[in-house]
This record gives sequence, structure tokens and C-alpha cells, in this order.
Amino acid sequence: EEELVNKSVENDTLQTELQSLSVRASDASNIAWQEKKMLDDEKKLALREKLNEEQSAEVTMKLRELNNWKAKAARTERYEREMLAAQKETHIMEKEVHRLKKLVADRDNTVYGLRTQLSSQREEWNKASCESTIARLKKDAVVMRNKITAQQEMLRNRS
Repeated sequence: EEELVNKSVENDTLQTELQSLSVRASDASNIAWQEKKMLDDEKKLALREKLNEEQSAEVTMKLRELNNWKAKAARTERYEREMLAAQKETHIMEKEVHRLKKLVADRDNTVYGLRTQLSSQREEWNKASCESTIARLKKDAVVMRNKITAQQEMLRNRS
């Protein structure tokens, strides 16, 4: 009987230890599950952070790219405005060149007329040997020379 009692006590003790071990195993399993969940959550968080960093870097790169395109567009717009201004200025200068060519042609015609007139007057001088005619022609030549010089100066000042 004593042996039965001892065995019964030992059995109760073993069962108590078994229950205690079972509770500890369950607690350890719960703790392990919680730690695994925490590790998974940490991994997810780390992945999110990495993804956020990558996306942030991509957004920064896209913003730089956008700013570069905006700067290029602004430069292109400025170049187009400058080109239009240059075309307008070229058109104005072409008109001015045409006007100046006309003035030169008029001056050349005037010079030719003066030379023709002087030739005719020389013949008069030779025929008539008239000093008054010579004096008058000299005055005319000076006046015409002054006109030509004035026109030449005006042409030089404009170009």
C-alpha cells in the first residue's frame, strides 16, 4: 500500500509537472508566435521603409527631370522670342538697306547729271571764254559737292 501511495504521489507530482510543463510550453509557444509576429511586422516595416526610400528617390529624380524639362522649355521659349525679334530687326535692316541703295542710286544719278552739266558748261566756257560762266559753274559745283558730301555723311551716319 505504501508503494501505491508513493506511486500515486509520484504520479500526482509527475502530472503536476506535466501540467506545469504544458503551461510553460504553451506560454513559450505563445511567446514564440508573438516574437515571430513581431519579426514579421519588423520585416514588413523595413520593407515599407525601403520602398518609401526608393519611391522618395524616384520622386526626387522625377522632380529633377521635370525641373530640367521646365528649364529647357523656358530656354526654348526665350530663344524663339529672340529669334522673332532678330527676324523683325533683319526685316527693318533690309528695308533700311533698300532705302540706302535708293539714296546711293539717286546720288549717282545726281553725280552723273552734274558731270554732264559740267561737260556742257565746259564746252560753253571754251566757246564763250566767259569768266562769269566759269564763276557761276564753280559755285554750282561747290553747292553740288556740298550736297553730295552731306548725302554721303548722312549715309555714313545711318550705316
